[in-house]
Amino acid sequence: MMGRRSFAARARTLFAVLIHANPEDVAWVPCASEAAFQVASTQQFAPSRNRIITNDLEFPSITHVRLAQGRHGADVHFIRHLGGTIGA
Repeated sequence: MMGRRSFAARARTLFAVLIHANPEDVAWVPCASEAAFQVASTQQFAPSRNRIITNDLEFPSITHVRLAQGRHGADVHFIRHLGGTIGA
């Protein structure tokens, strides 16, 4: 029987193979909100590169992560959906 840690290691390895990455480059996080926070918190916003574009269909906890980056210099813009679809 496979333990929890060995299952996670195997899943990481299989996913890395699927996306042509190294297993150590794949992060295992408990939820999408945590992943969004981990990515957003590593960004350095400068006046010439400070825009985050998202949409109004995003899950609320992800939206809160993006909006919180405003205090770090991010300028968050929302694209509104039309009938549940985001246009180009």
